[in-house]
Formats: sequence, structure tokens, C-alpha cells
Amino acid sequence: MLQEVIVRRRPFEGRNEIQTIAAISLGLCPSIPFEHGSDLGPDQSLYEDICSCCWARDPDHRPDMYSILVRVSKDHSSLVSNYISQMGLRTASIGLAEQLGSERRVDRNQDIQWLAVALDLRPPGHPDRVRSLHNLGSAFARRYRQARSKEDLERSIEVCTEALYLCPSGHADRAFSLHELAVALRDRYIKSGSHSDLERSMELHMEALDLRPSNHPDRAYSLYELAVAFKDLFIKSGSHADLERCIELHTEALDLRPPGHRDRAYSLNNLGVAHGDRYNRYKSSDDLERSVELLTEA
Repeated sequence: MLQEVIVRRRPFEGRNEIQTIAAISLGLCPSIPFEHGSDLGPDQSLYEDICSCCWARDPDHRPDMYSILVRVSKDHSSLVSNYISQMGLRTASIGLAEQLGSERRVDRNQDIQWLAVALDLRPPGHPDRVRSLHNLGSAFARRYRQARSKEDLERSIEVCTEALYLCPSGHADRAFSLHELAVALRDRYIKSGSHSDLERSMELHMEALDLRPSNHPDRAYSLYELAVAFKDLFIKSGSHADLERCIELHTEALDLRPPGHRDRAYSLNNLGVAHGDRYNRYKSSDDLERSVELLTEA
């Protein structure tokens, strides 16, 4: 395929499919050096060598995509960093889909490897560094939730902190950066119990919420995360005000998801559980009835 893109001609041109299969089975390869039609200039020998390696009869002798990109990256870092970032995101999206089943497993280490290389190719000052930081921070967070490695959690916080630093007030991605770092800090609070992490997480979520007005598509997510943080605070302090604030935030999130909304069931469940928590604490029959009503609809 690489040769076809470069020379703009099909390999084994002039042969039919049967003849092509026969040629490959005999160990024949498309001609090298490339014939006229390529525009690679001084890079032509590099790509010819890559093609030759990829055509090795023993699959174990063929380079993987990472090795190829490392070779190409020296003179084409911008192109390669964009490609790696896209590949990392694709791997991540496949991972989210495959969490629904257990027949296949995504290599999250490879996902992080791709995204880390993309970040290295976007040094401080690069206009797309923030995007690479977001991608890598999210990948570390996903792997942490899967394997519960403290190192992954710390790396996620480190990367998300740099991303937020690069998104000052007024930056289009500031709300997202606030949200990502806040979630990571809450994860560390759950793991270590550090109250300062919970407080900082809540501060970040509050700022993100302020940047997401009522018509913002992600406001409900910020409401949910902040509600969860207030519940954490309630569990720790037992303060009635914290539980009330949790219910208020879940209520607003539900209001943003009317009947027919794809995420309404989640908000119904969250608010139903919150009313159940208040019933368990204060034994109000109204809370019990409301909890049953919400969970039934969910």
C-alpha cells in the first residue's frame, strides 16, 4: 500500500489477481528502486528501505508501525505526531467499546506509547501540545481505573496539571482541562483520603461549571461530578448542607435531560440514589417515595 501511494500505481501492474498471488507466493516483490512517479526526493531511499523491510517473508522480521514512525519522524515530525495522536485516540475509542465485552482486550500500554511519542514531538510552545497532553492524561486515567497503578494516577495528574497551565482564563479548552484534572484529583482522594485533593477537585469542578452555562452540552457532566464530590464531603463530614447541595446538583442535571434524552436514565438513577441517601439519614417518607419514583423511571 505504501508503494502504491508513493508511485501512484498498483503493485504488479499488468498482472491479474491470480498472477499477483502466484508472484507473491514465489517471494517476488514490487520493483525497487521505485520507478518514476514518486515525489520523495532525497527521502526516496528511506521509503524504499522501509518497503523492503515490510515485505520480508518472515513476519517476525517485519517492523511494527512504531518502529517505522520513529524512522520517519526525524524529518517529518509534524506529520508523524498528528498520525500518532489519531492512532492513539482510535485505540482508546476501541477500548471503550470493547469494555462492553470480554472476548477481546486492548493493549492500553500501546495506546499510551503512541500518545507519549506524539507529545514528545510537540515540545513546549507547539500549538497542539495541549491536545496531546489531554490525550495522554486521559489514557493514563483510563489505565489507572483498569489496573489501579499509583504511578498511572500520578502521571495523569502531572500531565493534566500541565494542560491546565497551558489553558489560562479565556482559553477554549480551559473547562475541559479543569474537568480532567478535577476527576484525577478525586481519584487520588478516593485512593489516599487526602482532604486537600477533594477540596482542590471541587474548586476545579466549580470553575468548570461556571464556564458551562445552561445551554452548554457538557454542563450536566460538570453537575454530576460536583454532586459526587459533595456526596464525598457529606460522607466525610456528615453535614446536612453537603447532602442538600448534592441533591440540588443532581436535580439540575436531570432538568437538563428531559424525557427522550439518551442520558436521562443516568440522571434519574443518580438523583434517586441521592434521595435514598437522605432517607437513610433522616428517615423522611417523602425521600423514600421520591427515590422509588425516580429509580422506577430509570
